[in-house]
Amino acid sequence: MRDQVASATVSPAAAERAPRSGGGAGIAALEAAGDAAPADLAALLDDFPGQRTAMLGWLQAHRGNAVVARVLEAERRELRAEARGDQPLTAEQERQMWEAQTTIHGTADESDRAVVLAELVRLPEGVVREVVRSGLRIKVCRNDITEIEPSLASRRPRGWAEGETFAGVPGAYHPPSRSVLVAVQGGRFAPGHGSAHLLFHELAHGLDASTGASRSRAFRAAYQADQAGLPAYEQQAGNAGRSEAYAESFARTYGGAPGAMAGSPALAGYWRDDEMTQAAGRSGR
Repeated sequence: MRDQVASATVSPAAAERAPRSGGGAGIAALEAAGDAAPADLAALLDDFPGQRTAMLGWLQAHRGNAVVARVLEAERRELRAEARGDQPLTAEQERQMWEAQTTIHGTADESDRAVVLAELVRLPEGVVREVVRSGLRIKVCRNDITEIEPSLASRRPRGWAEGETFAGVPGAYHPPSRSVLVAVQGGRFAPGHGSAHLLFHELAHGLDASTGASRSRAFRAAYQADQAGLPAYEQQAGNAGRSEAYAESFARTYGGAPGAMAGSPALAGYWRDDEMTQAAGRSGR
């Protein structure tokens, strides 16, 4: 992601010589770094890419979530410059970008974040570029999303019945913080949603908020062509139905079962031709 940073507190070679705490050279480097600045800690993560998850877990346990968040923000500043470039990204660059945009909250830990990252890296290169450019965040919790945003506990999700609230909801896009909120339980996404892929659905809402794609002429035409065959939730009045169709067709395309888009040929065509998802000539892994 970046050249070796001269101001890093300890070099990989020095870390190899440092006393081990049982966590490998990367964690030894963090221990030797002490209270180093977030940018220096981010450089150490870059020096030991194969130990990144363990190192972030160590930082969370020994320095707290706030420090982890600052380290990831230091990475984001450099990643945004890479995302704006026109050179194809390597798989490792894409992973670093997703990792920098994804944080843990509440009772979640690195194992929950790993579940989310394993899904995100399947998406096309153009998606992570847009996520980084627009500053979208993916926030991971357990239980439900009110663990991240308690104020949602008394609010009703769009299209839901009167009296229902976000309490118990496993995923949502939160416009005020430009964040995708998602809950992981027992190594999988929390139940209680009807999407083909919870994470991808909510991420698509974030992308839509950033790009306005569901209001584009191309998407409106595809939506109108397939609208009659879509579920009622995707036919809500006004912009709501079109917004939900954008999010769910993205989820079906990249996270659904084989043939999930067979009943929506126009929307399937939209995603085949979409500029964002076709970046660098790739349409997903």
